[in-house]
Amino acid sequence: MSSSINYETTSQGRVRNSTYKCLLAIFKISSNGDVVDVRSRAAHPELENEAIRIVKTLPKFKLGEHKGKQVNVRYSLPIIFFIAE
Repeated sequence: MSSSINYETTSQGRVRNSTYKCLLAIFKISSNGDVVDVRSRAAHPELENEAIRIVKTLPKFKLGEHKGKQVNVRYSLPIIFFIAE
């Protein structure tokens, strides 16, 4: 995903003229490996929607297993957005 994002960085690796917002995307990995029940909470609805969109593009995951049975797994993914000023 990050390979499709273009931004200019400083020598310290920071994005020029930008601030950043961090949020958590919370979702479940179903017993068949699909991403389901995606939700996010952010100060700006646009960031929430973008985080949800990004998480929904994730590929299938390896199945969760507990005591030999396939199970759903809850997952939290921190996402950092750099916002140009």
